[in-house]
Amino acid sequence: MSLKKLKKSSTNGTTQQSNITTSELPCTKHAESEVDFVFGRLSGYGNVSRPFPSDSIELIDYCKGQISDIRLIDSYAKRCKRGLPKQYFSIMLFTVRANMQRICKKNSKKARQFLAASGCMRRASDYFDKCHRNLIERLHQIKSVEDKKKIPFTCCEYYTLKKCFQDSGRNEAKCSEKDMETVEELIESTSSNALNFFCGEYADDSDKCEKLGPIPKNSKAKKSRPKYMRSISLTVAEIFDPFPEIAINN
Repeated sequence: MSLKKLKKSSTNGTTQQSNITTSELPCTKHAESEVDFVFGRLSGYGNVSRPFPSDSIELIDYCKGQISDIRLIDSYAKRCKRGLPKQYFSIMLFTVRANMQRICKKNSKKARQFLAASGCMRRASDYFDKCHRNLIERLHQIKSVEDKKKIPFTCCEYYTLKKCFQDSGRNEAKCSEKDMETVEELIESTSSNALNFFCGEYADDSDKCEKLGPIPKNSKAKKSRPKYMRSISLTVAEIFDPFPEIAINN
């Protein structure tokens, strides 16, 4: 039976065929590059992203695509990830799905706020993409540090993304404060809430990150290229790979 292929959008509005299908992705290294592509499409910025909708009609198609992609990644993570990476994906996708359901509820307050902010987010798209890629490059360096410092460095570096988005939205895209609230909610719904669970004392408002200092320089890591250029989450999962799940106290 042939499998239906998904289409990916290019920056000029045309579409190209992707190898990603609506079937479950296999637990292979090759599939990770496809998951990376799907994350890029979900993000709303970058050259393969699904554009932010400008009206309620576009929102319907946007929501269908986003929810389908979330299901694809969720299925992949449940079957193919283990230990802390699996737990991280579980928390992150739960938050992303819940936020998307609120946005996609017809005539909801969240839907109206999202559409009102979509112009701001489209103007800021290239700046957000630069913030995103710069963070992936820095996270790539963390993979070579000692295990006990991997999670602290990941948390501290991730907080710089939020500031980069805030600065880009306000200063470059000239977004209003109201629109920036929506942007910040989207950031929180992706990796922020999941990382907050693991970061403990390395919280956003703590001085622990300053005391931790810069990521140690590693010439080998600096010369190599990150495997995933569209997905912060896959890069974080790589960093978390040596660790087991964290017990949750009821």
